[in-house]
Amino acid sequence: MKKNWGFYFGIFERIIIFSVGIWTFFNLQHSYVIEKGLVFRQAVFIVLIFVIPCLAYRRKILLKDFPFKADAIILSPLLLDTIGNFSTHFILSYDRWAFFDKIAHFWGSGVFTFLSFIVLISYFYTKNKKPEIFYLFWLSLAIGIISEGFWEIWEYYYDFRHGTILVGGLSDTLGDIVAGFFGSLAASGLCCFWYIRLKIGAKKKYLFNFSRLFTNQQF
Repeated sequence: MKKNWGFYFGIFERIIIFSVGIWTFFNLQHSYVIEKGLVFRQAVFIVLIFVIPCLAYRRKILLKDFPFKADAIILSPLLLDTIGNFSTHFILSYDRWAFFDKIAHFWGSGVFTFLSFIVLISYFYTKNKKPEIFYLFWLSLAIGIISEGFWEIWEYYYDFRHGTILVGGLSDTLGDIVAGFFGSLAASGLCCFWYIRLKIGAKKKYLFNFSRLFTNQQF
């Protein structure tokens, strides 16, 4: 198996997210953990880091065909959020640098848009259809924007329901939405550019593996 940066970075991401999650579970009464609702968040993150490997196992995808780079990119927002919440004494911290929160929203929305693009082209591949690039761009962008909107709604709901402090006010919410919009816009444009420029042979290889991972289609 030829290992690439995605293989090693994916392992690193999972170690950090899993370790921080375990620490959180042993510090349930910590005021910061309670205020940020981190027990629930990190528990979800721990589940998410195993989703793609489980899908690959169920689809019987060999390790040499596993999309390590895509996997590492998809997990990166979880790592970024974990660092932002727990690196209080370091430069990459939500509490120390407010702009880092906007970077996280920009990147997170962008990666979700990237994931949406992957799922869409995988679907079209299984149907033997050539998707319109214009359609892919706008649909991926719309999904990314909607996901950011749902995230903001969830933060307001969680604050209201559990008394946490996730929302920093209307200006913070608007800033998050704007950052998310530009992240989705950039990701959608880059994905479409990649799709157009990718050679036919490489395109089939990527789409074949993505299709096996994200669909029930049997090949």
